[in-house]
Amino acid sequence: MITVPVFRRARLEPIAALVTVLAAAVSFCVEYALCVSVGSGPQPAILAAILALGTARRAKRGHGTDALFAVLSLPVVALAVALVAYLFHLNRYLGAVAFTGGLFLSVWLRNFEGRLRTLGGVIALPLIAILIVPGPGPGDHTNLLLRIGLIACAGLLASGCRALASRFRVRDTPPATTAASEGAGRAARPKRPGPSISTRMAAQMGVAIALAFGAGFLIFPGHWGWTVLTAFIVCSGALGRGDAVYKAVLRLCGAIGGTALAALASALWLPSGPLEAGAIFAILFAGILLRDLNYAYWAACTTLILALLSRTGDAPALALLSVRLEAIFAGALCAVAATWLVFPIRTDAVVRRRLADALKAFDDLVVHPQHGDEEHARRSAAFAAALEHLEGVAPPVIWHRRIVRWSATDDHPATWIASARRLRAPHIADEAQRGAIRRAIGRSRKAIGEHGNPEAAITVGAALDALHGVLPPAD
Repeated sequence: MITVPVFRRARLEPIAALVTVLAAAVSFCVEYALCVSVGSGPQPAILAAILALGTARRAKRGHGTDALFAVLSLPVVALAVALVAYLFHLNRYLGAVAFTGGLFLSVWLRNFEGRLRTLGGVIALPLIAILIVPGPGPGDHTNLLLRIGLIACAGLLASGCRALASRFRVRDTPPATTAASEGAGRAARPKRPGPSISTRMAAQMGVAIALAFGAGFLIFPGHWGWTVLTAFIVCSGALGRGDAVYKAVLRLCGAIGGTALAALASALWLPSGPLEAGAIFAILFAGILLRDLNYAYWAACTTLILALLSRTGDAPALALLSVRLEAIFAGALCAVAATWLVFPIRTDAVVRRRLADALKAFDDLVVHPQHGDEEHARRSAAFAAALEHLEGVAPPVIWHRRIVRWSATDDHPATWIASARRLRAPHIADEAQRGAIRRAIGRSRKAIGEHGNPEAAITVGAALDALHGVLPPAD
């Protein structure tokens, strides 16, 4: 029997988290030394740490030239983003337009393959970094060209961290599984009229960021970046309307938890000097380590770090944290509104598409009679990748069933995913039995296509139960 690691996404990776934190610390120290040597403020050093943090965490072992292209293009993109940051200093509305266009482009480029798609992934991180990095202080009169050069150095440091971190990734996807995962995203995908999924998501991102800028400028003129950052986080990669709401709730819960921890820390103990730096990196390590378990942990840790960095005297700026919560709430509303009103994508439609992909991969595995050969291993990897792809949309639908619908027997997408998790491909020697399994798979795929039709012969849940009924018992 084949065992499929459908929960691999939630595995803790302490080594990868440690490498990511060390990359951020080294990048900050090197860039800060450069800033001090030329008399500049610490802003480029903070930018270097943020870029290193993002690129090291996302680094994977590269296959082909796309990974090298991502490393080499980051300094160039950082320079372009520096010009966007300069526009904010000239006119914040002009900067907002350039920023929104850049994020729209980063998502829209997912329509393509190869280097254009890679470039889209590179563009977003430096843009988001300029929301976090404070502007030059009143005493910082660094020459503009020198500041741009420092930003380019920050990009180079981040590129080096990405290349180094790719050698230490604990979780790595082998080439066969990677190809299978990409194929699962395209196979059996129904053709729909209108814009592509990536174009729809790009439009949602553009509207969400534009709304967030408007709300931030109007309601939080001194902290509009928090609203825009939250809108990006909630809208980025949202797998339908339900996923956007789910991510918004996690973001809010994490921020509230971080604020509570900050209040507790202010009453008990607040580090200073080297102890403060150590505490910040320890919290950063915990946030990165726990992020794959639940994004709320990361949101809580970043809020706690903000409390350590933005305090006056001996107490954290709790009033500032209150404003942060309000800005996060506004940004989450902007993102949810965009995903629900602009080319909305139903979450159950995403589940049906990915479930159909998984059943297609399962059928390909069942139809191959030979076990242990190279082709069987390839099809097993494709089936595992398709199941993991389906698992990516599981949290919001499971959350929805717990909140809205309580019966585990309902024909609900969460029930479909639970059935898919139990699929297995045992050794089948009898051709008649293999044929019965394939017919059951076909009925399940047909039920997925007819879901929502009142005249459908069978529900998706019932079809999947029938499929399990014809599978032989586990060995």
